[in-house]
Amino acid sequence: MIGVIVALDKNYLIGKNNQIPWNVPEDLTLFKEKTTGNFIIMGRKTFESIGRPLPNRINIVISNTMENDFDFQELTFEELLNKIVIFHSIEEGISFCKNFSEKDIFIIGGAKIYQEVISKNIFDKLFISHIKGDFQGDTYFPKIDFKNYKNIFEKEYKDFIYREYTK
Repeated sequence: MIGVIVALDKNYLIGKNNQIPWNVPEDLTLFKEKTTGNFIIMGRKTFESIGRPLPNRINIVISNTMENDFDFQELTFEELLNKIVIFHSIEEGISFCKNFSEKDIFIIGGAKIYQEVISKNIFDKLFISHIKGDFQGDTYFPKIDFKNYKNIFEKEYKDFIYREYTK
């Protein structure tokens, strides 16, 4: 399964100065629950904003300027946990992840990566935290009409509504 996971406000805002524009701990906990033990794919800027590999996940970074500093091809999933593996395209990263068929792949940003995955239609599910409120920022999720997707799960939290959609 390839999932796009994102928190956004009503205007599709996802970032401000390379950071999340709100502080919603419950959403971060949900993100951790969904992605732990799986692959996460992100762009270089998203990786730099996080500042480290996220624990208990294989961190795939899409970058044309970074390079791997170890040979990852023969390593097991467990040996790759907590490490960063760099690819030059989303397709290369996804292809590598599919070698571990029992694991899920989560696209975690940023805006360019989301745009490419959605425009190329290379995802199975959307995991969306609709943050309540109106925020200021400079980075947006692609404008998609969620009515074009099937809402298969919904849960309301204090500061957001979490929904899962399929095509």
